[in-house]
Amino acid sequence: MQGSLDEPPIIIKQDHGKFVFGIFLIAGFVATFVAMGWGADARQLLWVFTGFALGGFGAMMFLRNFVAPCWLALDKSGLTWHGPWNVNRYPWSAFTGFVVVSPLLLARQPGCVFAASTEKRPIILRLFGDTGSFGPCWEMKAQDIVDLLDAARARWSGL
Repeated sequence: MQGSLDEPPIIIKQDHGKFVFGIFLIAGFVATFVAMGWGADARQLLWVFTGFALGGFGAMMFLRNFVAPCWLALDKSGLTWHGPWNVNRYPWSAFTGFVVVSPLLLARQPGCVFAASTEKRPIILRLFGDTGSFGPCWEMKAQDIVDLLDAARARWSGL
């Protein structure tokens, strides 16, 4: 992490080492499904192919984030999320708070709760709710990032 609440901007990046671990973990997952496919009958092949496809997609996403990791920039005017495909800039008023989300068992990720009036919410959130995730593998624990985001929002948005 770079910067502090007293010396903004604060930069929080994703951790390359955690992505390497994730790539190996997913590669093991894919290898297991490939091994299961050698002796599988036609009904089992659907499950093998599904596991292989999901694992392959996950490995590609981890590899993409390893090459160009995401990062958050916090300053007095708001939060900038340099995500996997684009950069989004939000004022502090765009959020009602920050939370730890768990999209998978044992996976804890920093997330946000968008204000209903926020125009730049991702399309998926417009359909399914207002809580979003910043993704996995940050250089700090998810709860520490959420605490820092809440402190920055409280200090710089005038709450």
